[in-house]
Amino acid sequence: MNLTSMNKKWLCGLLGQQAHVTACGAVEKVNEFIQAHRAHRTPFLPTPLMFDQSVYAQLVAAARGVLSAQNNILRRLVAECSRDQLAQLFHLPADLVPFMDLEEAVRCEHVVARFDIVPSQDGFAFCEVNRDTSIGGFELTDC
Repeated sequence: MNLTSMNKKWLCGLLGQQAHVTACGAVEKVNEFIQAHRAHRTPFLPTPLMFDQSVYAQLVAAARGVLSAQNNILRRLVAECSRDQLAQLFHLPADLVPFMDLEEAVRCEHVVARFDIVPSQDGFAFCEVNRDTSIGGFELTDC
């Protein structure tokens, strides 16, 4: 089964709701959001991907494997590097060093992660891993 056939039923259902989507102002809200965030030049897939349950389970297992490897690397770095070395390694400004929770970095209990997945000839591939902890929001000061 390919991506088109997997999503055909969903897309037909969505198109069947076109009057409702228009009536609730969804199109205008999306356009306002795009303009407000100057995202009109940001390329994106027009519809979300839907996966077969077994493919989804494989992707989840692979994602957990990636996160596990990252956790192991992070634990090793915390064990071997000072706070300042870690900040330098991850390009964190010096004023964020006091906010680094190295205990959480070792426990890895409160990690938020999102994997960007793209279809490929061999199935699916991760093209980006967005992983964050509680200090991730401070990145926004650079925007």
